[in-house]
Amino acid sequence: FKFAEGSPVQEVVITADNGALVAASAMGSFVLQKTGEDQFFIAEFQAPVVLKRDSNKKVVGLAINANGMILEAVKVEAASFVDEKMVYFTR
Repeated sequence: FKFAEGSPVQEVVITADNGALVAASAMGSFVLQKTGEDQFFIAEFQAPVVLKRDSNKKVVGLAINANGMILEAVKVEAASFVDEKMVYFTR
């Protein structure tokens, strides 16, 4: 997931690890505790997280409420994100 330019966090990668969702960013890795349908919580920051879906129920983004500031991100397909990084590192 990519956040808007100027956001305190630029990107977060969410993966499944032993049945739990883990969010990894420049700030570290944190378990997303499920609190409802498409709703999670990052205990370390006391931050609610909400997944956003399109009309086809596909996850297209997320919002994190960190200390009253809403940080919104859009989903970036993993393959294109990896390809973009590979191009950067091979230049």
